[in-house]
Amino acid sequence: MRKLPLKNLIARVAVIAAIALLIHEMAQQYLAVNPRPTDLSKLTFAQALAHCRANWTAWHYDQAPLALAWHPHGVDWYVLEGEDTGSMRHFACTGSGVERGQRYRLPAQGGEQVAPAHNLFDLAAATPDSGLLAYEAIVQAGTGAPIQRIWQLAGTAQMQPAGAPAFPALFARPPPGLEAASQTLLVPLAKKNWVQQPKDLFALLATQMQPATRVAALDFNESAAYLTILGPIPRGEGDPAAPFGAAQFDEYGVRRSTDWTAAETSSGFCRQGYSLQQVEAQFRQHREANNPQLLSATFRCAGEGTGEPVWKLRLPNRRNPA
Repeated sequence: MRKLPLKNLIARVAVIAAIALLIHEMAQQYLAVNPRPTDLSKLTFAQALAHCRANWTAWHYDQAPLALAWHPHGVDWYVLEGEDTGSMRHFACTGSGVERGQRYRLPAQGGEQVAPAHNLFDLAAATPDSGLLAYEAIVQAGTGAPIQRIWQLAGTAQMQPAGAPAFPALFARPPPGLEAASQTLLVPLAKKNWVQQPKDLFALLATQMQPATRVAALDFNESAAYLTILGPIPRGEGDPAAPFGAAQFDEYGVRRSTDWTAAETSSGFCRQGYSLQQVEAQFRQHREANNPQLLSATFRCAGEGTGEPVWKLRLPNRRNPA
């Protein structure tokens, strides 16, 4: 059997160790986004909150919720997302992990929504869980102070502070044993399917652009749209302007940020730009624009952005966009 020189053996061991470390890091990243199934009913109230919060903050910053609910089989919470301050995005934690849910209209509370005075995860975790059946809390508009609804095993609810105004049920799936049927419910917003309703998408984009603004790129699928416009777009003080600006919209038409995000030159961005009317007209002329199986659409310019404008539409079971 041939013996390897010591330095070659060391090099091979180092390579194997590096590969093993990479595999370990990839596994940790996968588990952060796809955690192992957990039976939340076997965790205490505080443990379930900590578990769900950790799974969420593995891929999302630790944002203070506007509302939160717990029962033995899951945790629900709601946060502001994007520039719309009249709605909140739902997140749910179950035994299989954290899911991003619908948008709901903020409950009318007779005041302007302000930042929470406390993180509801921390507030809830400090609540004694002896005799606790379920828990709900919401941030009061105008003050940011929390209102809690604590459900006892008998199925009765106690408001804290006493006399605080009632608020809608916050459970995505009401647990058994609660008088949830007697409560009002959160009002969901109507979502769009942009590939099936492109007319609504172009109407939305028209409200977000000045008449002279030129489109450099546009991508959309069922639940999101990404618009890039021709700059210049201001950056921080002392920095040169960016050549392009970007904006993102969700399935409700809510824009992620009011300001245009500075974007660098990218292959295919149209260097001269086109009006939104031109972009829309060219999309409607595409032979697959009305195909009910349309998955996504992309607008770019050929020749590294200096050539003709082109729409590419992706359909199922086709390797290349049409």
